[in-house]
Amino acid sequence: MVNTMNNQLSTIAAGIQNLPATIATSLENLQLSFDSKPIIKLPDQLDHHNFEKVNYWMSNMYQTRKKKGKAKGEEDNDVDLDKLEPGTSEKTSDTSGSCYMEDENGKPIPESRRGATHTTARGFWIQLLEDGLAPCLTNLNIYQQHKYIRLMEDNYPWLRYCEDHWKSLQIWRSHYSQWYGPALAAKEAAEAAKAKAAAEADGMVIDVDADQDDSEGVQEGSSK
Repeated sequence: MVNTMNNQLSTIAAGIQNLPATIATSLENLQLSFDSKPIIKLPDQLDHHNFEKVNYWMSNMYQTRKKKGKAKGEEDNDVDLDKLEPGTSEKTSDTSGSCYMEDENGKPIPESRRGATHTTARGFWIQLLEDGLAPCLTNLNIYQQHKYIRLMEDNYPWLRYCEDHWKSLQIWRSHYSQWYGPALAAKEAAEAAKAKAAAEADGMVIDVDADQDDSEGVQEGSSK
C-alpha cells in the first residue's frame, strides 16, 4: 500500500514538474493551428550531373557574368538579349541580362518564352497587391516564396535548371522593384477615383464652381 502511494505521489510530482513545458507546447501547437498556411511543396531539386550542358547552374556563375558585363558598360536588362540571333550561344554573347534562361542543352530560351515568364510573375504580383499582401521591398515571406516558385517552375520547367530555385527568384529580383511603385500608385489612384465617385453619388461632394455660378445668377436677378 505504502509503495503504491509513493509511486503515485512520484508520478504526480513529475507531472507537476513538467507542467510548464507541457503547457508551453500545447499553446505553441494551438497557435500553429491558427497561423499555419497550407504547405506548398517545391519541385524536386534536379541533379546538375544530369544537365552538364547548362551554363548557369549556380547563382554565382550568373553574378560573375553580370559583373563582367557591367565592367564593359553593358546594361543589365533583357532588351539586349532580345536582339540575339536565333541559335546564338549565351556563352559567347556580349550581353548579361537574362542569359541564365537556357534549356537543358545550354541554348538560350526564345524571346517570347522569356517574356512570358515576366507576364506570369506580374500576374502573381498583381494578385498580391489586390489582396494587400504585396511586399514593399523585394523580400518574400516563405509561404509567398514557395507559392511563387511553384507557379513559375510548373509553367516554365527550364527555370528548374539551377540550384535552390534561384532562377525563378532572379526574375523577382530583376523586375519587382520596377513594377511595384507604378502599380501601387495606379491602385491608389483607382481607389481614390472610386471613392470620389461614390461620394459624389451620395451627394457628399459639392461642385464649388457650379454653386458659385448659381449664387452670382441669383444676385444679378435681385439687382434687376
